[in-house]
Amino acid sequence: MKNFPWTTMPTGWFQIAWSGELAAGEIKPMRYFNRDLIAYRGASGQVHVLDAYCAHLGAHLGYGGTVVDDDIVCPFHHWRWSCEGCTVDIPYSERKTQAKRIAAWPVRELEPHVYVWHDAAGAAPAWEPEKLPLTYPLEDYHPVWPQGARRFEGVTMQPQLLIENLPDIFHFRYVHGTGTVPTFEEFSTDGHRIRSRQRFTAPLDAAGEDLSAAGQGEFDVSVQGLGILLTNIMGLGDVSQSACVTPIDDEASDFHFTVFVPRRIPAEQAAGLYRLQYKLVVEDFPIWEHLCYQERPPFAPEEAPAYQAVRRWVPQFHPHEPKKPNQP
Repeated sequence: MKNFPWTTMPTGWFQIAWSGELAAGEIKPMRYFNRDLIAYRGASGQVHVLDAYCAHLGAHLGYGGTVVDDDIVCPFHHWRWSCEGCTVDIPYSERKTQAKRIAAWPVRELEPHVYVWHDAAGAAPAWEPEKLPLTYPLEDYHPVWPQGARRFEGVTMQPQLLIENLPDIFHFRYVHGTGTVPTFEEFSTDGHRIRSRQRFTAPLDAAGEDLSAAGQGEFDVSVQGLGILLTNIMGLGDVSQSACVTPIDDEASDFHFTVFVPRRIPAEQAAGLYRLQYKLVVEDFPIWEHLCYQERPPFAPEEAPAYQAVRRWVPQFHPHEPKKPNQP
């Protein structure tokens, strides 16, 4: 993105998968944070994430590797590595060395999401992700995987742009076609969290979807770092959605979008709500993909307070950022 001020990838928890796509014994290759990774679920049921390449001679563990218990066996020479990245067996040698390691990533599975912790300097997690504060218990929603889960791959954006969408109440009218602009009931930052409530007074004008009964409602939003954002939408079928942007490299990210529809809504109507949410979220992509970041924008008075609060909140997630010239 043009003019983006940060040279380091952000620190925090970021989604890499949904629980439903990681079956026991399967290895999922992926690329995030400029690193090739693998994720797998071991016999214990826990999800593990390691750097992708065997520390022996560099074979990619995600292509031909096998899971044994909670370990992974390299397809090249069958060196066996623990989920902590240590050598536990060399089948043709009596020497079992742990001197060479594969990097293991901190993982938290909070169903239906799987998160990893990223820190540019390799520091341990500074805080823990929390279960999403959904309106209802998870079992009261239609199953998320696979219909309610969508990964938009390689979107040209940084996670910060999604968070900056939160204070930008005016774009709802001009990008998403709402009849009116939402109004803030609450907006606050607290450590790595943001809390926001916005009231809307008109249904979304989405082609093919009858929302005339939506009436009034609220967007109840909670944010955890730059990687986790949940919105409970009260008054639109009480649908909830999570949006989690995970950097692939310096330019592109995967946008993990999850829609939670209450089971009390019939399956046919639920399918329409999934379509609506997927339609709305992609409307932002063309703007993000061609955006030139403005570090000191001339905010209108009506948008300044919440936007500026987010801009003040963001730097904590770039603790390893080099100082700029002439910066004290």
